[in-house]
Amino acid sequence: MKHDLSHNTAENLRRIADKIEAIKPLTEHIYSLKFRDLKSPLCDDLRKKIKSDLGSNFLSIYQFQLCDVASPAALNDSIRVALNGNDKAIKYPRHNKLDGRCLYVGSSRKTASRLAEHLGFGSIKTYSLQLSHWASGLEGGFTVSVFGYDSQDQEWITWLEDRLSENDAPLLGRRGSK
Repeated sequence: MKHDLSHNTAENLRRIADKIEAIKPLTEHIYSLKFRDLKSPLCDDLRKKIKSDLGSNFLSIYQFQLCDVASPAALNDSIRVALNGNDKAIKYPRHNKLDGRCLYVGSSRKTASRLAEHLGFGSIKTYSLQLSHWASGLEGGFTVSVFGYDSQDQEWITWLEDRLSENDAPLLGRRGSK
């Protein structure tokens, strides 16, 4: 009985692995912005471009990556100040206190609106990066890479997102399925 359970479980995992390996992104979009432009018309232009490119229903995995950041330590300090600041009403993701280049990894069926929340243009009660609330004074900038998938792949997207988070160790948000 125990051997059958182990064998059947292993076979099931192999079938899952084959399905996941076959999933490929249909599209890839990359957007860039300087932190200083988070409160400028350039950020609003970026939000419009994202909405135009992705529409309202777009299944994706996305990743915020730092670029041209003079000091990851300064970024971590800004994150700490925001998390410990006076405005406890703003909901930020968990701070992982790492020094990498990955800021955040996520997935969504409504990617354009979710990215707007991360930029800081959504409800402060929604857990998101809320970048315009704390990062506009930083040097450098970031890119957002968005990988679009077929809606039939929905059940596997979380698995892919978890592995990307584990591999890239984001500064904010969850790290894989942990």
